[in-house]
Amino acid sequence: MISSDHVFKEIEQSGTMNKSIYGLIYSIGAGYELNRFYIFTEFANTINFNKITDYKSNGANAGVTINEKTMIINLGITVRMK
Repeated sequence: MISSDHVFKEIEQSGTMNKSIYGLIYSIGAGYELNRFYIFTEFANTINFNKITDYKSNGANAGVTINEKTMIINLGITVRMK
């Protein structure tokens, strides 16, 4: 069995996991009002312009690329109090 713990230790020690990520967050949603109730849904997504870390492969390393990708889906119901 091949151990890969040393690869992740190297990434952690390099400090690249704490760098800033630049990108965009966008969302789209819809809702429907029905008497006292409001039913809604929303979808949010991220677009990142840079990678968290990107190590090129060499003789001792297979190479590692780490990206961030987040998608959020919200579904909800609200009740209007009188």
